[in-house]
Amino acid sequence: MTTTQTSDTPAARDSRSGGRIAAIVAGALIALAGMAVAAVGGILLGLFGGDGTIASGSHPLSTSRTALVSSVADIDDISSVADLVGDPRIRITAHSGDGGEALFVGIGRAAQVDRYLASVPTDVVTDFELDPFELTREPRDGSRQPAPPADQNIWVASGTGADSATLRWKVRDGDYRLVLMNADGSRGVNAEGDVALTASHVPTIAWSMIGGGVLLLLVGVATIGLLGRRPGTSRG
Repeated sequence: MTTTQTSDTPAARDSRSGGRIAAIVAGALIALAGMAVAAVGGILLGLFGGDGTIASGSHPLSTSRTALVSSVADIDDISSVADLVGDPRIRITAHSGDGGEALFVGIGRAAQVDRYLASVPTDVVTDFELDPFELTREPRDGSRQPAPPADQNIWVASGTGADSATLRWKVRDGDYRLVLMNADGSRGVNAEGDVALTASHVPTIAWSMIGGGVLLLLVGVATIGLLGRRPGTSRG
């Protein structure tokens, strides 16, 4: 009886070598993708923490004019974002400086706020930087002192206080202004403020990314270890 032996031809060796290289490349790409996904999840968790809140820290928000006003904040399709990250909520707190006036902070529809502050001297914030903190302002001249802001029915969220004023707002679609003033509408606002954004689903998303990234990393390493090693070799 004749036994036929299959020769290990150069073409067969090249095919196996090419397969091992492809497995190593694929495994490395999967492992790198897993590391990237896990890293993003870790960054999100570090920024938002376990309660899904990211805070700006306290920064000076003073003006010699009557009001510090945000530029146009046009918010669209917030419902689609809310489905993913949870209903975004903003908390804004302004703290009065030593001997300062009672403060008011409010968010209102842009058109209504603009009418209320017409001919009032304001600083409009057009841009800001967090590190280092810096506000870019556009001064608007005027001479009129407005009625106390808390007496107006234009605010979707507001807060007033002698030492600090805090508002909490569930973000909604629309065109809004954020306003910081003295509670009596007088000139010269001396305050420090901080802003916090809460997105309740972010911690769950972050942990899912970390877990998924670790799983991809393990799959990549296993692919390199199992498919990338030479035939006939064993772990020892």
